[in-house]
Amino acid sequence: MDWTRLAEERIEEAIRDGLFDGLPGKGQPLDLDAYFSLPAEIRMSVSILKNAGFRPLEVEMLREIADLEAAIQLEPEGEKKIQLKERLATRRAEWEMLREKAMRQSRGRHRDTGGVL
Repeated sequence: MDWTRLAEERIEEAIRDGLFDGLPGKGQPLDLDAYFSLPAEIRMSVSILKNAGFRPLEVEMLREIADLEAAIQLEPEGEKKIQLKERLATRRAEWEMLREKAMRQSRGRHRDTGGVL
């Protein structure tokens, strides 16, 4: 049996029956910036957790960074814009520290297993 063909037929049937019509984000482009900004070794686990409704700290931080960048663009010059830029610099530094820690831990696990994961 050709599993690929069977899967395609089931998908086409679901489309005809309207089973995909109410999905969130339908017709919108995918925003993969946050996904690809994660270290490659944790992307899959973050995706699984996200699909289960759990958002790790790293993902929330990336979202906050993106929100701050957008707010800075919209904010006119003044004290509030300065505060937003300071908050953004702090969050970026925190993000980098988390990322470096994760990479060090990943390298440590790799060494502990003799190079075999």
